[in-house]
Amino acid sequence: MPFFSQHNFPVLWELFQYWIGGTTDKRRLSLRKYNGQKRVLEVGCSVGNLARAFQSFPEISYTGIDIDSTAIRRAQKKYDHVPQFRFVCKDLRDFSESEERFDYIVLAGVCHHVEDSSLRRMMHAARHMLSEKGSLIVVDFLIPRLEDSWFLKLFWKIDQGRFPRDEEQMEKFLRNLDGLHLSEVEMDFVGCTPFSWPLCARFGIYTLGSKVMSVPLG
Repeated sequence: MPFFSQHNFPVLWELFQYWIGGTTDKRRLSLRKYNGQKRVLEVGCSVGNLARAFQSFPEISYTGIDIDSTAIRRAQKKYDHVPQFRFVCKDLRDFSESEERFDYIVLAGVCHHVEDSSLRRMMHAARHMLSEKGSLIVVDFLIPRLEDSWFLKLFWKIDQGRFPRDEEQMEKFLRNLDGLHLSEVEMDFVGCTPFSWPLCARFGIYTLGSKVMSVPLG
């Protein structure tokens, strides 16, 4: 684990992410496909950076999970006045053993920290928790294109993600998940400051849903 992390310095990490890490635009992208779903699950919620994006929806029931207990304690303290928000320190695969189902599951900035086999298991667990017509949204950092600016390439090099994927790799991975159907792919840019400037990262936004299984006739 890097020395400067959400675990070692949760408050400083939160401030760093807000002022330099693109939190404002990540919140925007996390809501890109949101259309009023009631039961929301954020996987890898960290200290609650993105949770604030959902706070303006009074009818929502929001759950954030993360395996980092220090980050979860920070998130719980921040949102202890919001009764419809809860934060759970648990692995997604263990959490999926419950009977809970969610209408909107989002993984924002998580995938490039997880290698393929573990990520496949996480997506399978998320699929298990998805309601019948629910949406699974993946928002993630992509390896810059050759034509992208030097600043995007520099920002990518200092990111802590150990398992980077480019656009083709990410889409191929998501199209080959059992029980899930990739229905939409979009690209957008994230600015590193609250003012959405300068642009620092290329992000993919992927919409998945439960795959409809055909039933043989006769």
